[in-house]
Amino acid sequence: MIEPARPGDLVPLLLDAYGLTERETEVVMLLAKGLATKDIAAELCISAHTVNDHIKVVFAKTSVSSRGELVARLFSEQIAERFHDAVVHMP
Repeated sequence: MIEPARPGDLVPLLLDAYGLTERETEVVMLLAKGLATKDIAAELCISAHTVNDHIKVVFAKTSVSSRGELVARLFSEQIAERFHDAVVHMP
């Protein structure tokens, strides 16, 4: 059966499309959960400075300038697009 991809299936493809490394992807997923820089550092066993370096690179690769904009670009836009399509195509 063919069905639309679920958000959980789309996110890895989106992150890969932006050329994010495995570590950058881990940082993005923790950012999306709302973790602070120091908490991400603790979770990944790296320094807060290194986390900030990863965040700067992710922002550059995704052409965003804030955490909120990043989450919107990677997650919310996909959900909003599907919601719009569902509403517009309602009988």
